[in-house]
Amino acid sequence: MNFIKYIIFSVLLLFSISIQSFASNTETESLDRLTQGIISNQIWRLQANEDVKRIYQNQAENLIKYGLSSIKLDDQEQQIIPKIVAVYQSMAEDILRDPQFISQTKQIILESLSPQEIETLHQRDTTPSQALYTKLANVDTKIFIESNAAIHKAVNNPEFIQQYRSKIGEIIQQMHHLDENK
Repeated sequence: MNFIKYIIFSVLLLFSISIQSFASNTETESLDRLTQGIISNQIWRLQANEDVKRIYQNQAENLIKYGLSSIKLDDQEQQIIPKIVAVYQSMAEDILRDPQFISQTKQIILESLSPQEIETLHQRDTTPSQALYTKLANVDTKIFIESNAAIHKAVNNPEFIQQYRSKIGEIIQQMHHLDENK
């Protein structure tokens, strides 16, 4: 009799553990997808925002002018501005895709939304309430503020910024090589 109770208890325990594991995997998957969606939205904002693009273009133009000691850029110099802008954009994307920022984003989500709310946002067949959308907008705003802080911190870190300066330097060097080949 004890043996049968032991088997039944073991089966129930395993069943309970597998259900908890499934629920935990679903919660983790929901959190991961929500985190990636919010981060992708932040990156899109930075890449699609005309004001940000203009700032990047002005930085690139000033960098080239300063490097060439020139007041006006010729057509060839103008052509490398989009390449430098792409480096600036990749820098922001790399910062926001960094595991530390992803972890920070997950923490903000977990502090702001319940597991049920995260799951509701993950489900395709459920329409979230207006209140949940409002909470999500507040989470998005917090993460936007944190993303700006993370970018500011990273661009002021000489070790981090050096790799991007090197890429921009290579682009400018290629322009000089084109001049020499004429």
